[in-house]
Amino acid sequence: YAQEHGLIVMVHCSNSPVPMREILETLRPGDILTHSYHGGVHTSMDDGFESLKAARERGVVIDSGHAGYVHTNFKVLREAVRNGAQPDTISTDITRLSIGTRGGNYGLTLCMSLMRCCGMSEEDVLRAILEVKPRRVVYVSCGAPTLARDAKILTEGGYKAEKVQCVDMFCWTGAVETVMLFTRSGAAE
Repeated sequence: YAQEHGLIVMVHCSNSPVPMREILETLRPGDILTHSYHGGVHTSMDDGFESLKAARERGVVIDSGHAGYVHTNFKVLREAVRNGAQPDTISTDITRLSIGTRGGNYGLTLCMSLMRCCGMSEEDVLRAILEVKPRRVVYVSCGAPTLARDAKILTEGGYKAEKVQCVDMFCWTGAVETVMLFTRSGAAE
C-alpha cells in the first residue's frame, strides 16, 4: 500500500517478534526505522549492526527515537556508534512511561547530550539534527571556535544566519555567550 501510494513507512521496532534484519530488509529508501537502539529482543546489535549499516546504504533513515529508558539501551547505542552505525536523525519520543524520567526534563537538547555521551561527535550530532530540516535553529555558543565550526555546518546545510546577539551573562569574567538565529533557505514562515 505505502509503495503504491508513494508513502514513507516508519517502523517502531522495539521488542518485535521479527528479527531486526528482516525488518530492515523490507524497508525502502526514505522509510524510517525508529527506536533503532532498543535493548529488547531482536536488537540491531544481534548481527553486529551489519543489517543497520546495509539499510542505511540503501537509503533507509535510521532514527534514534529516544524515550528515556523505554526504547533506548545506552549500551547498544554506544556499541552502534563505536561500530559506525550511529543514527541519521535524533528524535524524542516522550511516552507515558518516559515523561516522568529525569524529573520530566526531557527534550531534544537532552537527547543531543545523550548522543554525545554515547560517543557521537558534536559535528555528527548537529548534522543528525539538521537531517530533519528544522525551519529555524537557535544556536547558543560560549566559544568562538565551536561557533565558527558549527556555523559552517549550518550554512553548508542550507541555513542563513539571520540575527546575532552577544550576551555578557557573566560580567565578572571575560566570557561572552553568542546567540544566533539561523533560518533554512526557502523555508516558508
